[in-house]
Amino acid sequence: MEQNQNEVLKRSLLTGWLGGLFWALIAMIMSYLNFIELHPRHLFLRPYLNIHRWTDSWQGDLLVVGMLSVVSIFIAVIYYFIFKSIRSSWVGFAYGVMLWLLLMFVYIPMITSLPHFGDLHKETYIGTFCLFILYGLFIGFSISYDYEDTILKNNPKHFK
Repeated sequence: MEQNQNEVLKRSLLTGWLGGLFWALIAMIMSYLNFIELHPRHLFLRPYLNIHRWTDSWQGDLLVVGMLSVVSIFIAVIYYFIFKSIRSSWVGFAYGVMLWLLLMFVYIPMITSLPHFGDLHKETYIGTFCLFILYGLFIGFSISYDYEDTILKNNPKHFK
């Protein structure tokens, strides 16, 4: 049973990394198409590296995707330890909403160079809200399904 838990945890780490990679790229595309005002590099790169020349290039995009992939691993681990055994997609939905609320009301106000809540266009709020819901659903459903599938394979009577 312990080995199965470790396998699920390893796959959860991979899920977090792939989720961060994929959804960071989607956020960049949304920014390039002007669906959202804030490019991911404005949120996670410029506040810490005050060098604007290369942060606006593909190197900045690449670094931000890598950073978000690593952060996403931690987000997936938190989900794994708290919610893995809950068999509902609503948990992933709520997890995405919680992450969006943390971004909008905790992280962005701490960065003085970013506009505060209420200063952005409504399309940015709607777009990022939907993006975080999809991200939460991806992380939540992937980890919960993997956990349930692994437990069911090794103990078929567990869910009956």
